[in-house]
Amino acid sequence: MNDTLYRDMKMKLDALGQNRLLSFYDELSDGERLELLTQIRDMDFSYLDHFKDKDSPQPASLVEPLPAMTLAEIEAEKDMLREPGIRALKNGQVAAVLLAGGMGTRLGIDGPKGTCDIGITRPVYIFQRLVENLLLRVHECGRWIHLFIMTSEVNDEATQHFFREHDYFGYRPEYVRFFRQDMAPAVDDAGNVLLETRSRIAASPNGNGGWFRSLDRAGLTSVIRDEGILYLNVFAVDNVLQNICDPVFIGAVRKSGYPAGSKVGNAVYVDANGEGTLTFSYTWTEPTEEKPNVHPETSEGGLVFEIIGPDGFSRTVKYSEFTDGKYVLEGLAPGSYAVIERNAEGLVEAYLLTSDSVTGMTMMVGADGKPVVLFNSYEPLPTPTPETELIDIPVTKIWNDNNDKDGNRPKSITV
Repeated sequence: MNDTLYRDMKMKLDALGQNRLLSFYDELSDGERLELLTQIRDMDFSYLDHFKDKDSPQPASLVEPLPAMTLAEIEAEKDMLREPGIRALKNGQVAAVLLAGGMGTRLGIDGPKGTCDIGITRPVYIFQRLVENLLLRVHECGRWIHLFIMTSEVNDEATQHFFREHDYFGYRPEYVRFFRQDMAPAVDDAGNVLLETRSRIAASPNGNGGWFRSLDRAGLTSVIRDEGILYLNVFAVDNVLQNICDPVFIGAVRKSGYPAGSKVGNAVYVDANGEGTLTFSYTWTEPTEEKPNVHPETSEGGLVFEIIGPDGFSRTVKYSEFTDGKYVLEGLAPGSYAVIERNAEGLVEAYLLTSDSVTGMTMMVGADGKPVVLFNSYEPLPTPTPETELIDIPVTKIWNDNNDKDGNRPKSITV
């Protein structure tokens, strides 16, 4: 088998002018030879075409603004656009493509990015949140939607295992298909493909832009044709808030007559040398029999706010420094800032706060000086070890949040 494969791969490399990849073939073990030949067989060398005319003058590109619908236009036509989108979903003409070939190194995990736990009061994984978003659309249209998940050479096995381990987060497994992102060969300036080892070609993932080529090479375009799928909603693993298979967006693309559409938002420009102002507020309510409330200034030690920001920024502010329940930080570099409250015992306490800030809120300070909420987090500090014997006492928690109007109330708390 290796002899036939060797002859075929040598012919392939001769045609590409890359036969130097077999320079060490005679020195390899049988296993190493098979590894190298298999990689040559599966490698997409079409990327080498970009080097054929790399030194030739290229015609100037014409860059023009693309036609777009504004938020106001979308809102005005929302119902009209939604109807054909829902119809396409109900007819099985829409599928979802999740691009999830990356690892979670920058998120602090040693595994696929989608396995990162982003939950606050309970475990919630990125993959889980995305599947649950898609399930909302399944329930809305009353039909299962095909989900194609692009993995990579480094995370394919772990990704598939994670989905099986969590029962696909409630999704029907027969509607989920995985395919690997193609690997592109690494080359030198002359276009010669490089070896990582004597038996392995140096390669890297071909990027999200190569998703369709990878899907096609995996044989899944035949599934798309056989199932009568006309529209593919392609989305990346990074955005857990995205509205997957949005019927209004589908309807807008259909109406436009264009073969593809994209959701975009205006970029927010932040001057790296600019300064922002962060204002956070605290409201103390008089204690009642049902809700005892220790005053943040007169209580032992007082209430302390710790502000943590970029480049090692750290500031501790006592409530006694507040003016009319507010404290203003000025001259802040743009970036994320966390506000944490502690009492004298070092415990984080939940108090009634204005909409400007809540316990553990992280804010983004922009060049315009306006804080933008990124996410809420509540992570209690370790409870100090008491010197006396512990006893159990009943505790009642009363929420003063207008019946969870903003949806920020945690599912449970630990006292």
